[in-house]
Amino acid sequence: MSRSKCRFAALAALAALAAPVPGLGARDLDRRRIRTRTGADTMAVTQALSGAQRKLRHPDCRRLLTDFRDGEGRALAENLAALEMEPSDYVTLLVILDGGARTGGGLCRNFNIAAVTSPHSRVVFVCGVSFRAQPAGLRENSLIHEMLHSLGLGENPPTPAEISRQVWHRCGM
Repeated sequence: MSRSKCRFAALAALAALAAPVPGLGARDLDRRRIRTRTGADTMAVTQALSGAQRKLRHPDCRRLLTDFRDGEGRALAENLAALEMEPSDYVTLLVILDGGARTGGGLCRNFNIAAVTSPHSRVVFVCGVSFRAQPAGLRENSLIHEMLHSLGLGENPPTPAEISRQVWHRCGM
C-alpha cells in the first residue's frame, strides 16, 4: 500500500473513532439511586427518569435551563455548565427517596404532592401513590421540574404551577 493510501486509511480510522455514537457517553440510570417503598414505585420512577432523559435531549426542552434563574440571578444552564454535563445526564444523578418516610409521612398526606426537593439538592422525595397516579408524561415532567430545583431554582416566584406549565410547554407531555 502506498504511503498516501496508508495515511488516508489511518485518517479514516481516526475519523470513525471520533464520530459521535448515539447513546455513547450518556449516563445510564443507576437504580441504586432509587430508594422507594414498593416495586411499583421503583418501576414508575425508573420509567419516568428514562422519559425525562429522552425529553431533555431535545433542544426545546433544554431551553428550560435558560428560562429560569437561581436565587443569585444565574441561568440554570450556567449552574449545569459548571458541572460539565448535559441535562439528560444530570437527571440521572438525582437520588430518589420515598417521601412517605420523610417527616413521618407528613409530606405525602397532601395528594397533590407527587415529588419535592430543595434548591441545590439532588435528593428528590417522591410520594408513591400520588406519583403513580399521574400519567407517564406528567411523571417525567415532575422529575424535570424537581431537576430544575436541584439546579438552584426556588419557588414563589415562580410558583410551582408556573414552573410546571413551562416544563409542559417546553417538554410536552
